[in-house]
Amino acid sequence: MTAITPDFAPAAAPRELSWLSVLDFLFMGFFFFIASDAFTFLGLHSLFWLAAYGYAVLRIAMMFPRFLNCARRNWIFLLFPIMCGVSVLWTPVPSEAIRTGVQLSMTYAIAIFVGMRFSLRQIFVALAAVLAFCAFFSIANLGGALAEAYDHRGNFKGIFLSKNALGHRAVLLTATCVMGVFLLPGISGWGRTLLLIGLGINAFLISISGSATAVGLSGALTVTGAGLWILLLRRGGWGLMAAAVSPIVAVSVVFLVGFGVDPVSGTLELLGRDPSLTGRTYLWEIAISHLGDSPLLGLGVGGYWNNPAYQAEILYIQARYGEGVVGFHNIILEMLVMLGPLGLLVHTAAILVTFSRGVFRARVLDDPYAVWALTIVTGIYVMAQFGPQMTSQHALPLILLVTLGVSMGEETREDQLP
Repeated sequence: MTAITPDFAPAAAPRELSWLSVLDFLFMGFFFFIASDAFTFLGLHSLFWLAAYGYAVLRIAMMFPRFLNCARRNWIFLLFPIMCGVSVLWTPVPSEAIRTGVQLSMTYAIAIFVGMRFSLRQIFVALAAVLAFCAFFSIANLGGALAEAYDHRGNFKGIFLSKNALGHRAVLLTATCVMGVFLLPGISGWGRTLLLIGLGINAFLISISGSATAVGLSGALTVTGAGLWILLLRRGGWGLMAAAVSPIVAVSVVFLVGFGVDPVSGTLELLGRDPSLTGRTYLWEIAISHLGDSPLLGLGVGGYWNNPAYQAEILYIQARYGEGVVGFHNIILEMLVMLGPLGLLVHTAAILVTFSRGVFRARVLDDPYAVWALTIVTGIYVMAQFGPQMTSQHALPLILLVTLGVSMGEETREDQLP
């Protein structure tokens, strides 16, 4: 007797060899790891990236038609690296534009490949494991056994290049661990226990990092994640949030108007920071002063920080705030100086597409991991207003933005998402 299959039964999709899937998953973790800029003191990062490029080219070639179709569906993410490369036509340092354009293109190609291959839950697992691994070894380096553990100001930086890099990764790990322990489904008891241990290690790490951004945003991003969870996954969430926020707003208005409290100064004082945000406002003033140098297309990639015409100003900045300062610590000003209004529009469009896909998946398809992705993207963008995280060629925030956006788009492309 022949078995009868209902007409509506989906055809079984061809499965790739399991060992390829395992290798790709390990590669995703390796990709996130080297992008986190951990263990750079080993001097192997160039080799690591060369290996990542090689593996990615091989795997993309093996599934090129599928990858090409995915890239076409996600063309919005490719505009930024293309524009960086095209800026070779007007930047005073064309070699920098070529190098940046090529490296960004490879980084984005790998991010698209990873987003095409894995679901949000799998990306969550890989990112949580990598960030927890980095946090553990940062604690192990507390006494400087592995490498120089403190910067020139005495701030703890763990196994990273700076305390800000440590703080950025710590913020992402905090939101990931909290949501994994308390909100996200499908995680085993052992998994939640490991996440809870990671959260404890991370809390200690933040307490000694000296990064005000990490201290403030770890709590704020956790609250943001819970708020998005209520708003997007729970019916009546808007009313519940309004009921919870209204008393806070009312009390705040009383203190601000009735008692003349300055919230900015109070917050900075609480975090032990001066009103200049450790020199950031000075950098912003410099960026604003150069907006008129090339108002339409910007100065191009490397047009400021690698331009001999600005070397005296740059040397003064680095002498005052450290040799590692090679950005204006604000993504909006950075993009305006580098690529002008069009560059800012292109960069912002990619963020909005990722965010809109996340809202759709969470609100319409009830995907709880989309709320985690939205929380991560929100944290990345907020931190980019105070740091250089979204402009360098191999930046983890850029990689997560593209990877999460592609993953959410691939899983829902039949629903006519952007």
